Amino acid sequence: MGLLDDIRADLTEAMKAKDKLTVSTLRSVVAAVQEAEVAGSAATTLDDKQIQKVIAAQAIRRVEAAEAFEQGDRAEKAADERAELSVLEQYLPQQLPENALVEIVERVMAEGDYSTMADMGEAMKAVNGEVAGRAEGRVVADLVKSRLSCTQRGSSPWLGFFRHKTAQLSLRLGAIQTPVTTSPMSIFIGTSLRSLRKVCLTSVFLMIGSPCRTCMAATTFTLWNTASDA
Repeated sequence: MGLLDDIRADLTEAMKAKDKLTVSTLRSVVAAVQEAEVAGSAATTLDDKQIQKVIAAQAIRRVEAAEAFEQGDRAEKAADERAELSVLEQYLPQQLPENALVEIVERVMAEGDYSTMADMGEAMKAVNGEVAGRAEGRVVADLVKSRLSCTQRGSSPWLGFFRHKTAQLSLRLGAIQTPVTTSPMSIFIGTSLRSLRKVCLTSVFLMIGSPCRTCMAATTFTLWNTASDA
């Protein structure tokens, strides 16, 4: 027996028990499935996963309706919507807890080396394959988008370290007095040629022991050019 057969069997039992709420909820599911099967250019039969997607959409509607009723101080109607939601959840995969969902997103995106927003489509496909309907699509999309945005912004993860070290060094030399958050170029505005060269030379030594050698070298080169033009 497929999922739709199970739903129809439960509907029959609910009708015998005169469980009006379950009857109306399951009837709406059967109707939604039948509508989905004839929605395309040709009639088709939905498999269990596709039926679960239909049920998930029905569940989201119940959540939104319950929230709307609560905002309108209609607690009784909100309770009815949540009761119908509990019926629908019996036919959906057990939802992943938030920490487990985040772990899946992090692992899949690391394994696939997805790092920019251009990878959004492929990343979503890979993550959804692992999640397998156990989380709301919108939540998954938000997590993936957030992860890609952070990765893209953090393409130079040691930049903050470099800014901090450079500012500390400059303060020791007495060349400048600026916050650590100031950009690497702007902290040297108004600094003497000699102080700039001291900072650049010391940056080279910092570069030798830094995991981000490319970033440090590029910035040191820029600073040397600035010093030469001063």
